[in-house]
Amino acid sequence: RRTGSPGAGAFSHHHGNRFVAGDSIVEGQEIFIDYGRSWFEYREEIMGPIPFDEEYDMADMLLRKFFELERANVDDDDDDDDGTSLSPDVLGGLWELIREDLLGDRVRLHMALPRNLEGARQAHQTGSAAHSVPGMMRTPQWLRENGACLDNIRPGLSNIPHAGRGAFATRRLKEGRIVTSAPMMHMHRDSLRMYRRDESGTGGGNGDKGESIRYTGDQLLLNYCYGHPNSSVLLFPYAPAVSFVNGAPEGTEPNAFLRWSDMSYHRSEWLDMSAGEVLTKDHTGLILEFVASRDIQEGEEILIDYGDGWRDEWDRHSEGWNVSDDDRNYVSASMLNNADAPVLTAREQKDEP
Repeated sequence: RRTGSPGAGAFSHHHGNRFVAGDSIVEGQEIFIDYGRSWFEYREEIMGPIPFDEEYDMADMLLRKFFELERANVDDDDDDDDGTSLSPDVLGGLWELIREDLLGDRVRLHMALPRNLEGARQAHQTGSAAHSVPGMMRTPQWLRENGACLDNIRPGLSNIPHAGRGAFATRRLKEGRIVTSAPMMHMHRDSLRMYRRDESGTGGGNGDKGESIRYTGDQLLLNYCYGHPNSSVLLFPYAPAVSFVNGAPEGTEPNAFLRWSDMSYHRSEWLDMSAGEVLTKDHTGLILEFVASRDIQEGEEILIDYGDGWRDEWDRHSEGWNVSDDDRNYVSASMLNNADAPVLTAREQKDEP
């Protein structure tokens, strides 16, 4: 509650969202969700034109018609062996003609069709969309050698006062075992700063005349990031349930610790780069591992050492915390949903409080 805890507002209330299988998923199959057309259209200058559902549907129809033609030719040849069967070279040339010359400027459809006859045969069997992602199926052995277990922890209400939710072991984990792995998304610390433009003020270099822009705080995401206080780089873990791992409170020993991963996907050379060099990377490359520092029992909360600096700041915050007017007047999103009333903008509230 806002009026009863110094931890109020320090963690997200958005939780419990789940991914539901929209189709049958077989063992070793990569999982995809629909990002929407705009995600790809926005990145077209970087990724190039990406086929959409209608292009893949058209590609599958063309593949089906093409190989119906081949089968019809073979059937005719069986009835009348006059040497007119289409050779692989002729079929390959015909496929190239369809792909390169008959599609005109339909670039997305062009991208949905395999480049050669062999690829066309494979796409005819799997579907053109599946064929465009050749690594979407992995064997159990490949997963054991290259993957990481992500279901050793689950979210739940933390046992630590004011902490909100925590991460709990789903099975017994022996000392030294990797609890979970977390790819880290790097960002500049300043990207989480928030500002407000005031319509009244003395003006100045940060805004138009009669306006001022002031720093109001940082986004909530900051509380889920790792980093050094003197570094401009923040690292956000985006593996399932990892963000729920809490720091061990005073008097409690942590049962896990962090280390850099030795997986092939971890770019260990980044650790020798400057902060500025890391921030120029347009893709993730760092992976942290949560490792059991002792045997962990099923159902036990996973705790790491946040460090003396964090504990000192928490003590300072909680000791000086008082209920503010904003806290007393706070209305949660769930209360607004239950009230079924329109949400007024800041200007509307000012004109009609």
